[in-house]
Amino acid sequence: MKTIHSKDSSIFISDNTETEKAVIEILKSRWISGREKYGKGINYDQHTDIYDWLDEAIEEAADMLQYLVAMKIRIDKDNKAKN
Repeated sequence: MKTIHSKDSSIFISDNTETEKAVIEILKSRWISGREKYGKGINYDQHTDIYDWLDEAIEEAADMLQYLVAMKIRIDKDNKAKN
């Protein structure tokens, strides 16, 4: 596996899998969306009273769990109907 460092310190792997490429594209999209919405990206040294990142992450994880469970139920029901 080759690792290539670009001038801006981003790390790219030259033989990414299709899944890894999809994850990178999702992250890039979220970064762009966040910069458009808030005018900046997230940096570790930002001090803000607006967001508590831990609480925000927990809320997002809870939402993600709901989406995953709903999709799992849908897939299970579809598979059961096919059998």
